[in-house]
Amino acid sequence: AVYCHNASPFYRLSLKEAMMDPKFALFNMLYKYLYGINIKKNDFVIVQQDWLRQRFEKIYGVTRAIVAYPSVHAPSDRWSTGMNSDTRSKFFYPSFPRIFKNFETICEAVKILSARGMDDFSVTFTFQGNENRYARSLLRRYGGLRQIRFEGLLDRKEVEEYYRDADCLIFASKLETWGLPISEFKYYDKPMLLSDLAFSHEAAGDYDKAAFFKPDDAVQLAGLMEDQIKGSLAFQPCRKVEPGPLFAQNWDQLFKILLG
Repeated sequence: AVYCHNASPFYRLSLKEAMMDPKFALFNMLYKYLYGINIKKNDFVIVQQDWLRQRFEKIYGVTRAIVAYPSVHAPSDRWSTGMNSDTRSKFFYPSFPRIFKNFETICEAVKILSARGMDDFSVTFTFQGNENRYARSLLRRYGGLRQIRFEGLLDRKEVEEYYRDADCLIFASKLETWGLPISEFKYYDKPMLLSDLAFSHEAAGDYDKAAFFKPDDAVQLAGLMEDQIKGSLAFQPCRKVEPGPLFAQNWDQLFKILLG
């Protein structure tokens, strides 16, 4: 069996993005061909979501693909620690600065809200701005926005503290094999603003506090953020659709399939 975790071949990369993140561009070009080498000689191909299985079936003609959901770490404490006294609306986006993470849409939404005279909110990113070319570009273009906090890399305990303190998660990524922060933040029963893509819907599953936006539509995201700040955010239906066979809800079920 082969476990295929890298979804980079299925992202439509622009030349500008390739220049900004050459490592990802290399993955994007090569993995499509690397995945295809002897892939049909495996008894099983394992992926994390159904949309990814559909891509493998279409591109490589595999017929024994398993969707195996990842295990999600449950927090020991869901309640706010009051880590700071900031009373502004707090948005949180925990992601490393890769080009497909789509920080620009959030930053442009912040610019729109700032132009409207709104200053009673903050958006925290988990990088400082010196990690790579893309991060430096984001800091250069948007570092002057006072509502954005470039917090730096965080360990798991610190991420959980930010989850507890945040009012809303933003997950703007355009490509994920799962989107783990979505699953993790669900434990806190707070609003989430998610890119309107297949992976986000599948990761959110049954959740009644999610709203979705087009990944490149900063105006739409700004509207949702403003609604959240004002306490008038309208949530959108989000329901779990369990994948068809072969499907494993957890590691135990996966190994039962593998071992027959």
